[in-house]
Amino acid sequence: MTLLPDPGDAAEVVQEAFYRLFAHLREGRRVDNYRAWLAATCRNLAMDEWRRRRRMAPLETGESAGMDYRPDIETQILDRERIERLRAMIELLPDLARRCVELRMKGLRLKEIAARLNVSLSTVAGELVRSASRLRRIESASR
Repeated sequence: MTLLPDPGDAAEVVQEAFYRLFAHLREGRRVDNYRAWLAATCRNLAMDEWRRRRRMAPLETGESAGMDYRPDIETQILDRERIERLRAMIELLPDLARRCVELRMKGLRLKEIAARLNVSLSTVAGELVRSASRLRRIESASR
């Protein structure tokens, strides 16, 4: 069974796996077998994407039929507050890091971000890893 028949989607999964490996190592965590770790991560990411797409198809059908899928007001308010806190923390990042994070949040692939910002793919990956670390530190300091 092919989970992601589109080569572009498969390439995105591989990029994300390497990004996660890089982040994993930057956190000081060990990997005994890189090949196995990357293969498992790619498989899991591909399965996640396949499941996400499978779930979205019925949801789109339900929405087009006029069904209401909105969360309750309390959940909406809490979500909005979390988003505002995250946006405020992202504003504290250096310019390049902030731009990389914002474009990634908009759904752009690492390669697309690199092209748009005219930087290398490794620069984008590095900025995203450092940004995740910075955002965790900012969040910890604000608690």
